[in-house]
Amino acid sequence: MNAAELDLIYQFQELENREEYLKQQLKHCLSLPELISLKEALGRASADYENCAKAIDGMKRDLDMVEAESEEIDSQIKQLENRIYSGAVKSFKELQGLQEKQESLRRKSGDIDNRAFSLMEQMERLGKNAGEIYDQIRKMKKDYNQLRLKNITEIDKIKSELAEVKAKKQKISRIISKELLEKYSRLKKGYKNPVAKLYNGKCGGCRMAVSLATIQEVSAHRSIVYCENCGRILI
Repeated sequence: MNAAELDLIYQFQELENREEYLKQQLKHCLSLPELISLKEALGRASADYENCAKAIDGMKRDLDMVEAESEEIDSQIKQLENRIYSGAVKSFKELQGLQEKQESLRRKSGDIDNRAFSLMEQMERLGKNAGEIYDQIRKMKKDYNQLRLKNITEIDKIKSELAEVKAKKQKISRIISKELLEKYSRLKKGYKNPVAKLYNGKCGGCRMAVSLATIQEVSAHRSIVYCENCGRILI
């Protein structure tokens, strides 16, 4: 067992850690909460805008009917007025009846005008609300597209690096001995990082001091040396 091979197994471990990190980053990008949240908000705003538009269309139809009704009543009032002043009315009772009917129609016309005014006020409020929602939708679409483009760029970048990491891992795995890889894999089941460097006489994994004999064995590079405390491979 030489120092170069031990350095390679450490590099292999670093690449595995980088690979795991990149996979987590990729998973986060593929299900980016901000993007999902913005898309849902955009969907709600679009539905609100559509509801406003439908309500305005319905009010326009109602207003058309109210205006038609108003025109019909105005026509009836005019007909009664023409009859009253035509000289064809022969009795006071008939004149009174025509005037009462005319007054009733005028009251009805006033009610219809109030309905028309109310409808126009509601349409104005809804139109203003729809305009504000439309502006929000435009902004959200812009933000969504920018975030999505940024996310796609980030995903491509991660995938590219991930491919490089995997290629390096594969290359190193062909150089490292099968025995060392198997020992590494067994230790990997218990430790995220089964290979640790010695720092000032301490294991870089468990942070515990090791014996002088262990330090000398690691320095000699004659065989695989394990931490006497945690069992990690020491380099």
